[in-house]
Amino acid sequence: MDAPSETSPDAQPIVFNGKKPEWGMLSNYSLHGFKYNDKLFPSVEHYLQADKFRDHELCVEEIRWTFMISDLHDIVEKLETDHPYSYEAWKERRIAAAERAISAKFDQNPHLKRILKSTGTRKLIDKTYKKDNDMNEITSAILTELRSNLLSEHI
Repeated sequence: MDAPSETSPDAQPIVFNGKKPEWGMLSNYSLHGFKYNDKLFPSVEHYLQADKFRDHELCVEEIRWTFMISDLHDIVEKLETDHPYSYEAWKERRIAAAERAISAKFDQNPHLKRILKSTGTRKLIDKTYKKDNDMNEITSAILTELRSNLLSEHI
């Protein structure tokens, strides 16, 4: 079988964010909940924001019970003022936190796992976060690795 040409749909990257429905389920903003340590999180973004405040249980609960992503960032901004956290410590653990959350999201939502597998070998490009935020690259890399593992399971 020939490799897809550069104009082939199979060669085109998949660009996604949390605002557009096409491929939006890949975004950390998508409201595809999952449980981690017996706690339900409405999205990966909820988990990531809660992990910043892991030592403040009330903050974690307030984040978990904030349903809308647009409200979530307002709540987190307020919590950051009232309950400062170490940004450096968060920066060191955020990749591992993203790996845990994204893995849990796809493990517990089999339809999302099928969708991720259906992307084949196309490049995944996350555009969820602002340009100055490297979580886009982190999420894209985690999803690409997860997809690779899923695709190799049946070989």
